[in-house]
Amino acid sequence: MKTILQLSDFHIKESMPPPQENPVITSFVQLIKRLQIERPILVYNGDVIDSRAIVDKISYLSLDAEKEKAWDEYAKKTFGLAKEYFMFLKQELGIPNDRIIICCGNHDVNKFAEGTTGFSCYDPNKKNITYGEQRFTLVKDFIDSLVLKQETYCTHFRQIDGINFIVANSNWISKEKGKLCVACDSLNKLISEKEKTLSDTIQKKNKQHNIFVAHAPRIDFCEYALFPYPENNHSSVMDKVDQLCGIELFGDKHTGSVHNYDYTTLMVGAVTALFMNKTEN
Repeated sequence: MKTILQLSDFHIKESMPPPQENPVITSFVQLIKRLQIERPILVYNGDVIDSRAIVDKISYLSLDAEKEKAWDEYAKKTFGLAKEYFMFLKQELGIPNDRIIICCGNHDVNKFAEGTTGFSCYDPNKKNITYGEQRFTLVKDFIDSLVLKQETYCTHFRQIDGINFIVANSNWISKEKGKLCVACDSLNKLISEKEKTLSDTIQKKNKQHNIFVAHAPRIDFCEYALFPYPENNHSSVMDKVDQLCGIELFGDKHTGSVHNYDYTTLMVGAVTALFMNKTEN
């Protein structure tokens, strides 16, 4: 039996107690121990910290440049407490670094920072999204330090126990766009690079061993990620995800629910666990 522990939306803030004194966390740890779950894979679907608490503290500042600096100062302390939470879970449940996947959530980015994203949107009217990498500095350092890998805040591929994970950052956005962007070009590139691996897994095991992971659910994605536009020679990247991935894991909506009642799409804002039958090593 392979077990994925799906967690999301802790919304940690400075006023919270340390993890060993948090009854929600300690109760969860006790439950997993009672179930005798060994070597689970931990998937955390984003919103590590609560940015609203930080925004409230710096609301007296008038300039975005001032808010950007102040947000970083408060967020560093909060991410420090968040690391205590994740280290507590790692140690109590015996989860090594290479079995942890963490998504970036919308609360984990510095909304006052701006920069160049390094990719172009497929929307012909929105070619250059300017709300980019500088937003992710702290969450990037936080995630990289826990999984001991680099650049895990953005689109990347992980393989753990024969399960393939496509992990997307759903928090690229412009001030003008109303929907979230998953950086279609980088996601398309990753899928093309890993298509043989994903297809072989479907043939040898099953489609449920390919899992798509993001913070925001697909209903929030930009239409250019969701729908094809033949007149622009544009195909939907999420159609490709559907073809290759049998399970999708999301957070953000603060619910524990299964979409379409077929156990393929799980949205969680609390604690849940996904069990997978072990068909092959």
